[in-house]
Amino acid sequence: MDMMIGPILRAYNFHRDLDMLQKGYEAARDTLYAEIANLEKEASSYENDLSNGGKWIGDTDEDGRTLWDQSQVYGYRIEDTHLSLYQVRKAFVIAFYHFWEDSVAFWMNANGQCKHPDMERFCAEQGYGPSPDLDAVRCLANHFKHGQNANRDWRARLFDKYPTFMPFTSARLLGLSEDTMTKIMETVRNSGPQRDSYLNRS
Repeated sequence: MDMMIGPILRAYNFHRDLDMLQKGYEAARDTLYAEIANLEKEASSYENDLSNGGKWIGDTDEDGRTLWDQSQVYGYRIEDTHLSLYQVRKAFVIAFYHFWEDSVAFWMNANGQCKHPDMERFCAEQGYGPSPDLDAVRCLANHFKHGQNANRDWRARLFDKYPTFMPFTSARLLGLSEDTMTKIMETVRNSGPQRDSYLNRS
């Protein structure tokens, strides 16, 4: 029975810490969702007020041309909040992948010497998956982390090797949607010891 304690604790700690990381992402995401909803509500209320003879808010030049108006301000604030959400998602893509990487390195007692294929092989030997999408998550995380300073074109590797992993626009930009974030979290969760290794044990 004592021999089971190590694997059980490993699985428990892995999912507990991953749950905490996921809660952190969801809290940041939901805060920005609420801000977007409030701004959209304010913008709609302003437009309705204008249509009913309300006061226009803005400024014009000496020729009467509009320099700015409140509708534009709302539009820019909503767009900026969506960009903030994108930045939060980028940060958590890196965090989720590095959580997996650090967890496996700890289990292997690697001391910074192991590469991704070695870690995948270790997980396979332990029965920890890994998810077939794990290398795609690695490419995405490394692209976000290193950008133009990378010694490899991680974005091109992601496009070329995993074209269906996530949506891409015609400009080859990354469609970092909530569906993609869910997929990334599931990929990491399926690349470690599973919950059933410690649940429902007497």
